[in-house]
This record gives sequence, structure tokens and C-alpha cells, in this order.
Amino acid sequence: MALRGSGLIDGKGQKWWDLPCKPHKGGSTHGPCDSPVALRFFMSNNVTVQGLRVQDSPEFHFRFDSCRGVHVDSLSISSPALSPNTDGIHVENTQDVLITNTVVSNGDDCVSIGAGTLNVHIENVTCGPGHGISIGSLGKQGSRACVANITVRNAVIRHSDNGVRIKTWQGGSGSVSAVTFENVRMDAVRNPIIIDHDAVPCTNITLSGVELLPASGDTVDSPFCWNVYGNTTTPIVPPVACLIEGVPRNVDDTSSLKCY
Repeated sequence: MALRGSGLIDGKGQKWWDLPCKPHKGGSTHGPCDSPVALRFFMSNNVTVQGLRVQDSPEFHFRFDSCRGVHVDSLSISSPALSPNTDGIHVENTQDVLITNTVVSNGDDCVSIGAGTLNVHIENVTCGPGHGISIGSLGKQGSRACVANITVRNAVIRHSDNGVRIKTWQGGSGSVSAVTFENVRMDAVRNPIIIDHDAVPCTNITLSGVELLPASGDTVDSPFCWNVYGNTTTPIVPPVACLIEGVPRNVDDTSSLKCY
């Protein structure tokens, strides 16, 4: 299936965002408060979406569930910075995904990658404002979550709460492996890089050519690292002196953590 064109899909999400049960309104209930997705593809193979403009979805703008062979190209996705749960593109239980030449400004993740996702390549994507590019959340309610072979290349993230992030829920299981963030430019991002793997182990994570531009104001004087290996090129502001030189210690895989 191919969905191409230069038209506009307007989700008219404001009335959904204003529901009193929404989290940013202080609500915590589910059910009737759940909002529709602008475009969802379920159990679909060889899908192409190209050239569309989508704005103000009540919730996710695009969602791909249990798909294989997805190509997303040249999309324009927009919603207000404070619109809740308006992820630009979400993929879950999906394999072989290519996302290119796309601009996203919204109130949540620019691109979010859920459990069961394999072989995703994201290139020439511009994000912001929003919450950046995220793997997760994974392992919610003790579930098993597996993500592998994810590449983000030549991306720009600006004026966002987060840059690139791997996020997990405590009590889950599974793994995140073979993830590369390469040539990512971040400008005025509150939390540029977040890797949180309290529950779901992360292995073989590569950061290459990542440029961080601080917003005006105070910067952190002493970055903190824990078991982080790598090299930096000058100038770095602030300097990251806590990186460990050499090759990271390999952690033996166990059968309980194997996903693929």
C-alpha cells in the first residue's frame, strides 16, 4: 500500500487535549479518555507513506503496529508543544522501517520505538519542539520488551525536553541492542542523552558525531558518568572527563534476556 500526496490531514485535537481526565489536567483514568490516532497501520506489509502534512492529532499522529517493510518519507507533522501524547511516529512490534526527510514538532516524542521492533533506520529527521527520539518506554507492568538494530543518523533536535533517549520501566525484562546515534545535532535541549536501563539491559550502544549546543544560561560544570566508555573531540563544553578509555567490558548474555 502507498499513501502519497501533498494534502493536509487535520486531527482537530484540541477538544481531546482539553478533556479533564488527561494527565496534564491532573487526571489518571483510562478508557473513554483515550484519544484516537490520526493514521494507524496494523498488520500491514510493504507500506509507503510519503509527502503528507498531518497536524493536531488527538493522540499519536502515525502508528505502525505489527507491520513489516515500512517506508515513511517527507512528512510534515505538527501540533502544539503542550499537546499531550502527540507522538509524531510510533512503531511497535514492527520490522524493517525506514523514516527519512521528515519534520516533526509536537508535544511528545518525535519518533518513538516500542517493544518488538527490529531494523529501524531514521535519517534526515528534524525534531522540535517535543520530547526527542525515544526507544521506549519498555517493560511496562513487568512485560518483556525487545528492541534491536536501530540507527538514527543526520538528525537535528532543537528546543526539546529530551534529545535521544532509551527509557524502561522497573520490573520489565528483555533487551535493547545494536543502537547507533550518529551525526545528531542538538540545540537548546534540556536532557540531550538519556539511557535508562534499570530493567531492560542495553548493549552495543554507539554515539558518534553527536554535537550538543547549550541554550543560553547556566550549564552543568561537572558531567557525571557511570561505566561509560568513549572518546570526545574538543571543544566540549562542559568537558567530559569521566569517560573510560578502552573497550567496554562484555557482559555475558543469558537465555532469559535473549530476544531474537
